[in-house]
Amino acid sequence: MTYGVHALFAALQSSGVEHELRLGTTPEETAGHIQGSDADRVLVLWSFYSPDAEAMAAELAEVRSRTVRPGPPARGPGRTARTRGCDRRR
Repeated sequence: MTYGVHALFAALQSSGVEHELRLGTTPEETAGHIQGSDADRVLVLWSFYSPDAEAMAAELAEVRSRTVRPGPPARGPGRTARTRGCDRRR
C-alpha cells in the first residue's frame, strides 16, 4: 500500500464516515467484494506503484469487466447515467 491509502483510511476513521474496508488480493476476489457490497458507493483503490504497471493495468481491466452493478441515474445538468462499480473516469 502507498502512503496515500493510509492517509485516506485515517481520514475516514477520524471523520466518523461509515465505511467498510475489504482487501482483495486477486482481480476475482476484488470484483467479488465490489459485487457483494450493499453500499450506495464503492471506492476502489488501485496502486500502480510497481515496475510491472502493465500487468497491474490488465488486472484492473479484469476487475472492471467483472463489476457492472446497476445504479440510479446520475443527477445534475450534463450528467449521464452510469453503472455502479469501478469509476471509469480517466
